[in-house]
Amino acid sequence: MYTFVKVVLISIFFISCSDYRPLYENSSKYKSVFENLVIKTDKSRTSENIKKEIVRMLPKNSDVKYILLLNAYNSTSSTVNNFDGKISGYEIKTEVKAALYRRDNYDKLIYNFEEKVYAPYFLKSDQVLSTLSSRNKAKDLNEKNIAKKIYNSLTIYFAEEPFNAN
Repeated sequence: MYTFVKVVLISIFFISCSDYRPLYENSSKYKSVFENLVIKTDKSRTSENIKKEIVRMLPKNSDVKYILLLNAYNSTSSTVNNFDGKISGYEIKTEVKAALYRRDNYDKLIYNFEEKVYAPYFLKSDQVLSTLSSRNKAKDLNEKNIAKKIYNSLTIYFAEEPFNAN
């Protein structure tokens, strides 16, 4: 009886994996999509930095078939208070609203998504330059992380959608 249950469980496990396909199975498909992607921003400094990070991950543009529009927002909030009521810890939140358009006779919205990342930094009341440096490092970290998340979201989107770009 024990071996029967064991065999049934193993067979169920292998049957559940029958539809599995690797995400990067058709890497040439993604390469052709990403070659035809152009990125537009809302001209804010954060958006432009995120665009630079994403462009580093993408192959060179050949023909525009897709447009990625990025709108980025930064906000800072306090996270840690000292005993005397002074704020010593902050958190930078970077939020991007992205829209992917397919260029046909007109630009058609095909995918819309949002990504958020958080990074902490700490305030040192007697060291202003150190605090500014810490804030800038947190902001740079957010921009790199959100660029990776956007790239991964696009890859997953194109993996799930039927491919008919050509």
